[in-house]
Amino acid sequence: MPVALAASRPRLADERTAASRTGLSLLVSALLLCPFVGLAFGRPWTQAEVFGLAPDPTALATLGALLLLAPARPGLTWRLAWLLPLLWCALSGMTHWVMQAR
Repeated sequence: MPVALAASRPRLADERTAASRTGLSLLVSALLLCPFVGLAFGRPWTQAEVFGLAPDPTALATLGALLLLAPARPGLTWRLAWLLPLLWCALSGMTHWVMQAR
């Protein structure tokens, strides 16, 4: 692997900041809590929102992972990585608000 490519990879943030704690809680809640939220509202297991299959927990886990990572060179690519999950969260929030969903 070329040295320049290895140097540009993001790594886990070293310090314990509010952003890293928030990222970890988003990641854990997307992986462990989201599948059980539907059960609390009376949905069957077949409608569970699972990371990788449903867009909402996948977007939350992506945002959590981005908060946990420290970019080697924050630039346009790093900012674009945030764009899709944030847009999805906004679209999903607006949809739930219009539908008056719980």
